[in-house]
Amino acid sequence: MKNKKVILLFIYIAFMIIVSVITFSVENRLWRYDKYVHFFEFFILAVLIANIFLAKLNSKNFILIMLLITFIAFLDEGIQYLIPARSADINDLYPDLIGGYLGLSIMYILKDKLNG
Repeated sequence: MKNKKVILLFIYIAFMIIVSVITFSVENRLWRYDKYVHFFEFFILAVLIANIFLAKLNSKNFILIMLLITFIAFLDEGIQYLIPARSADINDLYPDLIGGYLGLSIMYILKDKLNG
C-alpha cells in the first residue's frame, strides 16, 4: 500500500515539473486564477506527502515535511526562472507555501482519524 502512495507522489511531482517546464499560451484573463492553481497544486502535494508518513506524522516529521514543501516551492520557481519562455514570480511562492502548509496541517489534525 505504501508503495502505491510513493508512486502516486512521484507521478504528481513529475506532473508538476512538466507543467513548470512546458510553455503554453493561455488567454490573459485566465491568469487571474494563477494563484489558486499554485495554492491547490501545493495543497495536493502536501496531502500526498503527509499520507505516506501518516503513521509517523509527529511534530518532528511535520517540520521536516514543511521544509520539503518549502524547498519544492523554491525549486518550482527556480525551474521557471531557468526556462527562457517562462518567468519566475516570487509572489507565486506565497500561495504555494500557504497551500502546502494548510494541506499538511489538515493531515496532521486528522491523522488519528485517518490512521484508523
